[in-house]
Amino acid sequence: SPTYLTLALPETAVCGTIAPFFEYEPERFIVFIKAEGHGEFSMNLGEYVRILVRRGWIMLLLAAITAVGAYLLTRDQTPVYRASQTVLIVPSRSDFGLTEASRLLLNPLVVAMYSEQIAQEIINDLQLDMTAPALKGDVTIAADQLRLTIQIDVNSTDSSLASAVARAWGLKLQDYRNARNATARQEDRVTAEMPDAPQISQI
Repeated sequence: SPTYLTLALPETAVCGTIAPFFEYEPERFIVFIKAEGHGEFSMNLGEYVRILVRRGWIMLLLAAITAVGAYLLTRDQTPVYRASQTVLIVPSRSDFGLTEASRLLLNPLVVAMYSEQIAQEIINDLQLDMTAPALKGDVTIAADQLRLTIQIDVNSTDSSLASAVARAWGLKLQDYRNARNATARQEDRVTAEMPDAPQISQI
């Protein structure tokens, strides 16, 4: 014969069948839970609460162990910083044609700047002890078509180094545009400007 687990419920319990294999007896406020096996036993809500109270320290201990482990893990990790240099692409006049031409320049500028040649020039300028592919791997360059900007992100465990590299890369972009403007008419020029110093954040 089936075994019944009897749970005492308050009067606010929902009457009727509350789930498959669960039967509710309204006049006694008792739920009978059918189970496989033999014998009959019952447990009220108070006994459940007492068990949770007695075993609650185990959950607290596990939470403490997890917190300590997370702290030790993050403490042993070397912080990584990101320097973000924003370069504004500025057409010499504000008409639609030159503005759209400037917008079309953004992606080619990203390709021109994200090269091992530029990385090597920066290594030489800053006298860095690393290879061009390694430096390039720490750099991300992305264009914003809406704002007409190019953002240069440099990751490093040295925040000062990251800032110096990001600014140097921005200056390379300025030099690149200045060289192209040298052969263009004044009214057709598109310049690159750095409105702010690189912004530093920890990642």
